[in-house]
Amino acid sequence: MRCTPETEAKRNGRTTMARILTRILAYAALAALIFGGIATAPAAAASGSAGNVYTETNAASGNAILAYARSASGALSWSGTYPTGGLGSGAGLGSQGAVTVSDNGAWLYAVNAGSNDVSAFAIDGDVLTLTDRVASGGTQPISVTANGGLVYVLNAGTRTISGFSSVNGALIPVTGSTHTLLGSAPAQIQFAPSGNALVVTDKGTSTLETFIVGAGGVAGAPTSYPSAGSTPFGFAFGLRDELFVSEAAGAPAGLSAASSYQPPRATRSPASRSIRTGA
Repeated sequence: MRCTPETEAKRNGRTTMARILTRILAYAALAALIFGGIATAPAAAASGSAGNVYTETNAASGNAILAYARSASGALSWSGTYPTGGLGSGAGLGSQGAVTVSDNGAWLYAVNAGSNDVSAFAIDGDVLTLTDRVASGGTQPISVTANGGLVYVLNAGTRTISGFSSVNGALIPVTGSTHTLLGSAPAQIQFAPSGNALVVTDKGTSTLETFIVGAGGVAGAPTSYPSAGSTPFGFAFGLRDELFVSEAAGAPAGLSAASSYQPPRATRSPASRSIRTGA
């Protein structure tokens, strides 16, 4: 079958986009391994920066948020260090999303893997103010996600998730929200754009788990689906609610990959096969 110039152009465009996507996801996974999580927030009207970037130290002697102001050109400048009040693990978390910012940019949440709790900060321009620190509902929290007034934490030690209501900077446990995962080595938790579901990647079983979030912010029991590739790690939702997943296969070099899934059942219908980042 002959390809018209238009068909060939579309094919080349898809190939180029796939390569760009897989590299972006690979870099995101690498950043998670090194820093434990990165979050960004838009700038407040009174701020001189175009936005802010946050990561955490994960230091065993005392965890802290490192804040950077982002210029319009994308250049970063250090703006402050803010202790979380908790302890880090002192080693790589092996996760994505250890730090996250609320949808409205007003709150920041960070896990403390060494002290089994999560911290909340108020964001005021370039300044953070610690407002609460509560038990994470399990041990070794490694990832956190927020949607509206709900916050969910992923605990790797107990292989559980737990939910909290965020009320004026205070984190209040949601009764009945703690569930045990089906997998063995979770990597990230995140709300779907609708806020009605949670997704968790599991490196150990190469699966994706979903939780339907019902009334009162209570997550239901997990449902597990096979990943298109091995070792699903970090992920993000696209503009059309597609799910893009990086796959951290590890050594030797060149085995890491990425795959995508169609909405609304993002983990049931692969939109692309697992594509190696070195392709």
